[in-house]
Amino acid sequence: MIMKIKPVFFWTTALLLLVGLACLAYLGTFSRFIADDFCMAGDAIHLGLVEMLAKWYSSWTGRFMFILGTGLFGLAGPRFAGVLVILTIAFWCLGLAWAFLPLVRNAGWPNSRWLAFCAAALSLLVLFSSTPNLFQSVYWQDGLVNYSLPLVGLTFSGGILLRAWLQPIQRFPAILWIPALAFVSGGFTEAFSAMQVTLFLLALVLSLVFCERTARQRLVPLLVAGLLASLVAMLIVVVAPGNQVRLQAVGEEIAHPGLVRIITFSLRNMAHIFGKFFIQTPFWALVSILPPLLTGWLLSAPPKTLQAGWSLANLWKQSWVRGLIGISALALILVTAACAPVVYAMNAYPDDRTILVPQFVVVFSVISASALLGFGLRRQGMLHKLGESLTMTRLFQASILLILLVASGITVWQTVQQAPEFRAYAQSWDEKDALLRQAAQSGQSEITVTGGYGRFDVSDISTEPDYWVNGCMAYYYGLSRVRGE
Repeated sequence: MIMKIKPVFFWTTALLLLVGLACLAYLGTFSRFIADDFCMAGDAIHLGLVEMLAKWYSSWTGRFMFILGTGLFGLAGPRFAGVLVILTIAFWCLGLAWAFLPLVRNAGWPNSRWLAFCAAALSLLVLFSSTPNLFQSVYWQDGLVNYSLPLVGLTFSGGILLRAWLQPIQRFPAILWIPALAFVSGGFTEAFSAMQVTLFLLALVLSLVFCERTARQRLVPLLVAGLLASLVAMLIVVVAPGNQVRLQAVGEEIAHPGLVRIITFSLRNMAHIFGKFFIQTPFWALVSILPPLLTGWLLSAPPKTLQAGWSLANLWKQSWVRGLIGISALALILVTAACAPVVYAMNAYPDDRTILVPQFVVVFSVISASALLGFGLRRQGMLHKLGESLTMTRLFQASILLILLVASGITVWQTVQQAPEFRAYAQSWDEKDALLRQAAQSGQSEITVTGGYGRFDVSDISTEPDYWVNGCMAYYYGLSRVRGE
């Protein structure tokens, strides 16, 4: 039987994770426009969204949803950049909890809603803490729209597909939602678009080969619709005239590597991303492994009869073993697919901000595989005597809480250290924003304000009025020239 765990354990776990995630979200409230944000917002104001889309699609990028998203959010003003971070993290966390819920319920684990929320909060806490450049991927509005928003869309697509796999659902709403989410999400960035197409294609093949007839009948139409929508979105992004313009502007060679180079270099980049997660952020890798592993072991029922030994033939018959192999293989393929567009376009390793996309797959797969491994080890009779001990059960629970307490404590400490700089930057920009708006309203054509400074490798206002950020800022506020001092 499963050892009964008091609800206070789940509440405490959720609280610790929520504190850590809230600290990261708090720093995001100090986000303001920077660099490209002024260019995009200026065009949204002066050209309108439709003409803006045509301009940027033909002269810079095919990321049609990125263009529309930055333009739409840019209309809300610099302060909304901080609000958008909070909204994205909260919506993403709730979406992940909703996506995890059918898996938790299917496993028969108690307190399913709390467990699903904990899994969601743990995923985002580890993702944000281990990604190479959190500022450019989440706190910077341009990066958030490019790399975080498509992952939010994928989260909800995944939740719908998991429900279609595990339980009967109404096909009509789902058959509309899946292609809509896939099309919108595929229009943000090439790395995600390639990964999404690969995901739908692999899921379609796996469902045709391994799913039972009833589940296959529910899944196949959704996966076909999602795959077609993903392909259309990727095609729109790829054929944009602006792609070549951008590559020439940044000085990249137009000649693309061959197929062999794309495959081998993408595989190398995949290995590098996995390696960085486990080697450069070992603590957060540990956080993604041990709590799910112990939770899966604690909440699973032991076998009624113990097996005499382990054998490959018997292990392969276990669904959890096949699940582990499937999760691992799928993660490796998806991360490789996310690296392929960068290799094709620039023959390079992805930028740090882009790594948020494959890193999401890494974190999600590690957490899922760890929980499944704990479940399988308990079902296999591993340490079965410990499962009968109330003391050991409480020790395992205490270990989970201790790990999460340390993780949350580190996040709180880092937030306390960084908050003064983030707060001072936001206050400084709010003052400059007021001065610039006042100058525009009074009819001034030129103004000098306190210069900014580059943050996390993102350019800011310069003392040179002809610098591109100054030009975009002047364009946004309706001024002729803006100079920093």
